[in-house]
Amino acid sequence: MSNQRLPKNKSVLLRVDLNLPFKKGEFTDLSRLVAIGPTLNKLLKNNCKVGLISHLGRPDPDNFEERFSLKNVAKAIEQMFKIGCEFTEIDKTSIANILPKLDSTRVLLLENTRKYKGEKQDDPKFAKDLAANFDHFVFDAFAVAHRKNATTHAIFDELPSTHGLLVEREIAHLKPLLYDQFEKPLTVILGGKKIETKIGVIINFLTKSENILIGGAMANTFLKAKGFNIGKSIHEPKKIETAKSILSIVSEHECDLILPVDVITTKDLKNPKTIEVKNVENVQDDDFIIDIGPSTINDFQTKLQNTKTVIANGPLGFYELPASLQGSKQIYKTLSNLDANTIIGGGDTIDCIRLSKISLKTFNFVSTGGGAMLAYLSKQHLPALLKLKI
Repeated sequence: MSNQRLPKNKSVLLRVDLNLPFKKGEFTDLSRLVAIGPTLNKLLKNNCKVGLISHLGRPDPDNFEERFSLKNVAKAIEQMFKIGCEFTEIDKTSIANILPKLDSTRVLLLENTRKYKGEKQDDPKFAKDLAANFDHFVFDAFAVAHRKNATTHAIFDELPSTHGLLVEREIAHLKPLLYDQFEKPLTVILGGKKIETKIGVIINFLTKSENILIGGAMANTFLKAKGFNIGKSIHEPKKIETAKSILSIVSEHECDLILPVDVITTKDLKNPKTIEVKNVENVQDDDFIIDIGPSTINDFQTKLQNTKTVIANGPLGFYELPASLQGSKQIYKTLSNLDANTIIGGGDTIDCIRLSKISLKTFNFVSTGGGAMLAYLSKQHLPALLKLKI
């Protein structure tokens, strides 16, 4: 899509991702707000009246808390884009009354879509009511493209639709990875807790990548599947057999799946004052694994030396704790200095990179999606992209 395909002189419902992280009523990261800028500014330049819709957090529709209200984001929009920002509930009459006030200097922000049960139910009536006052729908929230909600699926049946510039950029960087249109060798780095969301990536890239490096709590599940004692470490007991199957499949390919050979352990996960470096075969029953060890960091760095393309998703340890941030810090620092095409994604990934004081600008592409990125690279059908036929 080019800029010319965005609508002109229309009332536009723009689905964005304003799921901003917050603590104690303060937003801690505005990068998702920055990301909506190109499409929003182009629509305003095109003389469109723009209504913004998004979700924020995981509120209970039956007991909605004000801390989840997007009203809290309106001021941030005004300050960042130097425009006025009206706010209202998702109500046809209210929207109809405000739309005439909008122009290139004023937008409308609608309440958190997840305040309404119709959102997660992918309710056609909710989508119809939402679309009632608009001429066109623009989808620019790649991070939720894998969700089958009213504003990521049913809404497409109510209005002429197109995708925004953020979604275009995501596809431009991720699609070549699916069709071998990248410089080899390729290395995949996967961390975090869950194997389930990463199975597809592992399987899909077995024939494309030279190495798949595994860290984080998901590595514990693989270690358990290989017969190692992981003590009290966080893992997925129900995915042990899945991990065994993956290891069996990997053994039939030339790609190497690299697991930790040593780990950082503690006896007290909540207050890890004392930590130890242990080879994986020496982990004891009362140990918690909280990070990859120095030998593993060295192994991973060695595997990365000659790679030309890297896909990375997930932290390699409990990055929230200084004692267990080092694995992620060292590996992502290595990535930031590589002469390679580095593609990263995932909210936790970005958080641990920021805590490591590494600039996101040192990576070639930072996806706005975590789960959506994984789903796309797993060749899953993302509901919003299916509707857009991209």
